[in-house]
Amino acid sequence: EDDSFTDQDLEAAILSGEIVRRERDNIGRPKYVIEGMALDGRGLTAVVQSFPTRQLVVMVTAYET
Repeated sequence: EDDSFTDQDLEAAILSGEIVRRERDNIGRPKYVIEGMALDGRGLTAVVQSFPTRQLVVMVTAYET
C-alpha cells in the first residue's frame, strides 16, 4: 500500500517475474522471493509462501525495487 501497488500490479509481477531466491521461515516452511514488474513498469519484489495442501499462496510482503 505504501508503494501504491494495486492487486493487479502484484499479480502481474508474480506471474511474469522469476524466483530469485528461496528461503525458509522461522519454522522451516519454504518461501520465495520473486522479482517482476508492475503494470506501470516499476520493479516489484514480492515474498510469497505456498501452502499446497490448502491450495493457497500467501503474499508475505511486496515492495518497489
